[in-house]
Amino acid sequence: MPAPSNPALALLAQGIADVVGAKSEIYRDILRAVESDQYVDIMLAQASFDALSAQTKRDIAERVTLLVGDFVDRRAEEEGAVSP
Repeated sequence: MPAPSNPALALLAQGIADVVGAKSEIYRDILRAVESDQYVDIMLAQASFDALSAQTKRDIAERVTLLVGDFVDRRAEEEGAVSP
């Protein structure tokens, strides 16, 4: 995946890939939205996400929460390594 313009969407995309797979329609839609940052692609990704079952959405939310925690921890470590 190229460097995302929106790290939050990139974390969501990773969580979706981890839960439903990198070959799923929702993953392709969210990845397109991450890469293009175009309104139409974001709306398509939202529609695909809305179509998921409630349990799948909960599973994705749990996974993304873990990914965000890891992201925040890495940032804190990087900042700590730079600080005197």
